[in-house]
Amino acid sequence: MRWLFMVFAAFALAGCSTMRDVSRDHLLPVDDPPTVDLGAYRSVQDRDDGQNPDLAVAAAMSGGGHRAANFGVGVLLALESFSVGEETLDLLREIDYFSTVSGGGFAAGVYISSLYDHLQLPGGRTGYSLARALQRDRKRLLVNLERDYHDTVFGGLLCLRCFGTADAGDILERKLDRYVLGAKYRDPRRSMTLRDIFHPAGSTAPVTMPYWVANATVYENGARFQFTPDMLARYDVTGYTHYLKKHTLGGDRYDLPLAVGLKASASFPVAFPATTLCCQPGRDALNPYLHLMDGGLVDNMGYRTAIELLKQDRARRKVLLIIDAYKGVSLPHSRSEYSPAGAQVGYRIMNISLDNDHSRLDTNVRALLPPADQTDVTPIEVITLSFNALRPAPGTPDTDAMFALYHDARAVPTSLNITRREQELLMDAGRAAVQAQSAEIMGHLLSRQP
Repeated sequence: MRWLFMVFAAFALAGCSTMRDVSRDHLLPVDDPPTVDLGAYRSVQDRDDGQNPDLAVAAAMSGGGHRAANFGVGVLLALESFSVGEETLDLLREIDYFSTVSGGGFAAGVYISSLYDHLQLPGGRTGYSLARALQRDRKRLLVNLERDYHDTVFGGLLCLRCFGTADAGDILERKLDRYVLGAKYRDPRRSMTLRDIFHPAGSTAPVTMPYWVANATVYENGARFQFTPDMLARYDVTGYTHYLKKHTLGGDRYDLPLAVGLKASASFPVAFPATTLCCQPGRDALNPYLHLMDGGLVDNMGYRTAIELLKQDRARRKVLLIIDAYKGVSLPHSRSEYSPAGAQVGYRIMNISLDNDHSRLDTNVRALLPPADQTDVTPIEVITLSFNALRPAPGTPDTDAMFALYHDARAVPTSLNITRREQELLMDAGRAAVQAQSAEIMGHLLSRQP
């Protein structure tokens, strides 16, 4: 009966979950949620680092904590040293866009930050290697992808500043900036910002980095929120919290630290508090705050934003890479005769929508792609790199090593604390997924090269 009462209480309180002042809502228009406008920026194809400007590649990197982060890094490493016969090609540089959710953003963050630091040296991208960066700075990069970030919750209980508006989520933001994005190791300890990634249209500054978009979820209406300067402007964002201190955002919105978006994208409900941005919405002045939660609540794989970006790119060929660290079960039956316990049901409620979305992945992606018979629009080819790539094709014998890698990698929990062995097998799984899909990758990324 106690559990039944709690369920009824939860539903009764659900109507009180909004934090809006709704007294003027009847006067406000309800618009479709905005999306990123690439017209606000210089083309990412203007990069002069050896990539093919006629090929647009977007990598959608799923959530899944350190499991997603390290699987994603394994994929990036394999793309960087992609073998074609006796030749080794760097396909990592062909990725123009990263659309990340939660843990997938950690992988992109390690790549982006290490590339940024390399570009501060003379010579541009020449000589950069993610593999060498990981080997050279293991304590900085690899250790930070297995580091236990759960202790930030307990740190919030001991932090005097957290008795105000700061919270454990802001402590996590500081850690992600220092460790994953490398501010601790930079001299001076400078935080990377959106200005280091995006360049406004008309700018004469050279475009040197792929465009990285971290995805979060708006608490009030469940809309997808992408951390780009134009989206911050559309939502009238004027302030943020960084290193437990409140900051005012400049008019062009390019100075927001990347860590703010990375943390918001990883703010899994209950585990980490939402990220709060200050706003000045002219038509909605009674509600000057924007609360942002884990991006996986609306799209745990980041493919929606990735497709929107590719549709706007000017390239003649377009490829979507879905890097998917999903470990859930797609089959419906259970082995237990007994009904799930209350705690099991409570946990299941939090992630069952993710499983439902994943079960319809192919259908959902196809619905967003340009119609195949629309001749005036560039088609988008899709390559999915997941644990399923490690399963043997029908009619081929399984190997013990691949069978073990498939099951061991999927067994790693959705957590921000893993062991060194788990990290290594996840990276091996990412490399193996690229190897298993090598023919498809060659067909889409290498065909018709000038």
